Amino acid sequence: MAAIAGIHLQSVGKIERGLTAKLSSYSKSSLASALQVPVEYLEAVCRGTPIVIQLKFCAPCWTPGTPPDPLWMEVRAK
Repeated sequence: MAAIAGIHLQSVGKIERGLTAKLSSYSKSSLASALQVPVEYLEAVCRGTPIVIQLKFCAPCWTPGTPPDPLWMEVRAK
């Protein structure tokens, strides 16, 4: 995951162990992208606040068996 996110392996280890209190916006967006979750979800998990994510997709645009378009996963997507 560290290689995919472009973050040093030791930094990911510190995050996993709870030794990092604050993440840069680059680290947040890179980790969220590597984990394939919205940045807002990652921030909520770090804060320990519950969130509800609804998957939105365009049925006419989606081909079954293919991954959803990343824009459909965006929290602000309509």
